[in-house]
Amino acid sequence: MNKKPEIYTCREHVDIGIDDFVNYNYQAPDVEMIEGKKCDYCEKKAVYKIHLKITN
Repeated sequence: MNKKPEIYTCREHVDIGIDDFVNYNYQAPDVEMIEGKKCDYCEKKAVYKIHLKITN
């Protein structure tokens, strides 16, 4: 599977988005609230950005 660097979801699809992210990337994501994007699973307004944790 190809890695997905980020997934945008509405409140309804956040659980599916986290599951898909882990399935694609084999690691736990960071989840933050966002504005201005659409959900990757439907046409609703995205509320969450699910992405790789940035570590220094």
